[in-house]
Amino acid sequence: MIFQNKTFFLWLLVLPIVLFTSCHRDKDKNPRHNDTQIPSNLTIEDNNFYPEDIVITNNTVYVSGLGDGTLRSFDLTEDEPTAQLFANAETGFSQG
Repeated sequence: MIFQNKTFFLWLLVLPIVLFTSCHRDKDKNPRHNDTQIPSNLTIEDNNFYPEDIVITNNTVYVSGLGDGTLRSFDLTEDEPTAQLFANAETGFSQG
């Protein structure tokens, strides 16, 4: 089979090679995350707090409470993380 346009044929050969070899360095550009030890359980000493939703970001756990509407946070960089009040509930709403 003869190609009329040699440039097109050259691009068909070169382009996949360039694409596959350029991707191998992407892993090196991403920063490595520190391995955080996630505790097996977290305790909140409040009888009106019922966990509703949990979000983990930047080594911090945020827990919303259905019962009292507050948001609590845990700092996972601590050896024994304890619950800290992150935000109070809004008046008239059952959730924070």
